[in-house]
Amino acid sequence: MKKTVFAYRFICALLVLCALLPCALADSSQPFDTYNYDHWNNILYTPSPYTLDFSVSGATLVWQGTALGVLKAPRDFCFDEDGRLYIADTGNNRVVIVADDLKTVLAIIDSFDSPGGPQTFSAPYGVAVSQNGQLYVADSQNHRIVVLEKDGTFVKYVMDPKGDVLDEKFVFTPLRVSVDYADRVYCVAQNIFQGIMVFSSDGDFTGFFGTINVKISLWEKIWRRLSTKEERSKQQLFIPTEFTGIDVDSEGFVYASNKDTDGIQAVRRLNPKGEDVILRGSKENLGGDMVYGQVGNYSGPSQIVDVVYRNHGIYSLLDARRGRIFTYDHEGNLLYIFGGMGTQEGTFRAPVAIEHADGRLLVLDNLQGSISVFAETEYGSLINRAVALRYDGDESLAVPLWQEVLRLDENNELANSGIGKAYLSAGDNDNALVYLRRGMNRTYYSVAFKRWRNEVLSSNISWVLTGVVLFVVLIVVWKKLLSPRLLKKQKKDINEKARRELPVNARWRYLFYTVFHPNEGFYWIRHQERGSLWIAVLMVFLYAVAFSCNRIYASFVVNDIEPRSVNLIAEMAGVLLLYVILCVGNWSVTCLMEGEGRFKDILTVIGYSLVPMIFTTVLATVVSQAVAENEEAFYYILMGLGMAYSLILMLIGIMQVHNYTLGKTLITLFITVVAVFIIIFLAMLVLNFVTQVYSFLRNIYTELIFRT
Repeated sequence: MKKTVFAYRFICALLVLCALLPCALADSSQPFDTYNYDHWNNILYTPSPYTLDFSVSGATLVWQGTALGVLKAPRDFCFDEDGRLYIADTGNNRVVIVADDLKTVLAIIDSFDSPGGPQTFSAPYGVAVSQNGQLYVADSQNHRIVVLEKDGTFVKYVMDPKGDVLDEKFVFTPLRVSVDYADRVYCVAQNIFQGIMVFSSDGDFTGFFGTINVKISLWEKIWRRLSTKEERSKQQLFIPTEFTGIDVDSEGFVYASNKDTDGIQAVRRLNPKGEDVILRGSKENLGGDMVYGQVGNYSGPSQIVDVVYRNHGIYSLLDARRGRIFTYDHEGNLLYIFGGMGTQEGTFRAPVAIEHADGRLLVLDNLQGSISVFAETEYGSLINRAVALRYDGDESLAVPLWQEVLRLDENNELANSGIGKAYLSAGDNDNALVYLRRGMNRTYYSVAFKRWRNEVLSSNISWVLTGVVLFVVLIVVWKKLLSPRLLKKQKKDINEKARRELPVNARWRYLFYTVFHPNEGFYWIRHQERGSLWIAVLMVFLYAVAFSCNRIYASFVVNDIEPRSVNLIAEMAGVLLLYVILCVGNWSVTCLMEGEGRFKDILTVIGYSLVPMIFTTVLATVVSQAVAENEEAFYYILMGLGMAYSLILMLIGIMQVHNYTLGKTLITLFITVVAVFIIIFLAMLVLNFVTQVYSFLRNIYTELIFRT
């Protein structure tokens, strides 16, 4: 009977597994990673925003009833307003025009008639179509831009630019081309670092556009001043950054991708004056991947080679290093990431260009000679539609879409932020605070918090005023009645002649007496044993707890540390270790400088000195919950006051226990800091040596085990 039951359960489990297996495969069927970054730049894997629909290649394209043949090293492609696709088939020296079904070849342009006679292309690198339907071809090795009508009729050349800003030996080699609504031509040319070349509608060179100036640090300026001529010749040249791709939106703003070795900003949005007006989002990063390795074939920051403006402020960047596609909204928020390198269908070997048409993203691969066509998934469509509604000002209409996004991806910060802003617009500050906090949106969270705070204060003003009055009364009572009696009792304890050990309560009172009367307090710690080493160590422990709790629980308005990354035990151990090293360093220095204090006195002084920092750290953590953006000064003032007072107490304490002058104390503390660094350096050196010895002995042991 038991065997029958077991067999029955096994068969049921197997059937359930078989039913779930297709779903699991569907979720992981993409041959590339799909992910995003959270507020702290942790990688969060997401549902796929796009999936491969189909691929276009020379084998799938039909020209006059037969396959077109191999697309040889294509470099660029574009769409016209009628949906026709133009491919710069660079290796075959031609431009291929494809119908909107992406299957039928309408025409092949490999030659044209000009006033000088028949002409051909030589490595056409870039193509663009103007609003009036004219085709612009960057005929790179013929050093010209060719302008043709839809039927291939020659219109004009854009070539041989002249100007004071160009060298006499300059050779014009166009690589990418784009045209705005006024038929101004924007060209990315080889070996041009001054910016994008701009030509008028007549083909005349008018200057450079959007130059990216390289900032040189003060140290680099000083170093170059001090370097010899030979050394300067070997140093890196500080030249403007080179552009890699270009696109123009319907309003005439130019989106241009550029080489970025820092991984910070690989795209610009240039206004008609050539000024970069792009928004960089809360993370201040438009460089693609924010986390990457430092070794290997795919190491280093993203190598952005092209950009495409889509609609509603959305634009996508193409990374040639890891084959990723990064999509941003008009505020610079990263919406989603997908794509990868490889030989599987849907991955790339050498992606060089990206385009957008009918809700689909298309990527041109130079080595494969193919175009991968990606279609929106439910997840990608929801995000795109929600961002479009927000761009158009319909924030409330986007809420259902964002909620669906959260159903698919509960960690999506942009969705939480979008819902929070909708609640904020509707006046629902309570819900706005919840969603904006999840979305890590400091700016709008602060707006909602200020409104909520005003509501709470206005509805509880009587209680607030009553609390203020009671607080003032308590201060007066303390000043007039309790404080004098306590001070008298503390002085009585201090002036006792006998060197008997104080009771526990008296030692705690003496701790606070020392904080407010450091000169006398630290003096009697040294000369009449009034301090308590255990209380001092407890203060260090309490500061370690307060410090760690501040890093975890301080409001995200003032605290940019991920709470999950804080290891409470490790941080407390680090504070205690630093305390011991600081005391050992000071004791080592003062022994050589005729200091009278004992090691116990130093431990006590530094421990007692941390009391102000304990109180202000706890108070600042509480205060941080009540401040909004642009009010952080209250938090930082509290932290600064506590640190300053603790340093003053430490200075006075060291001066008293060692019987130093102020000048000698300052010198001692400076040398102490140097000694601390030396101790840490030696400790790391010893640890590294021990680790290497252990590794050596372990390898020998392993070798002996294998040999025997």
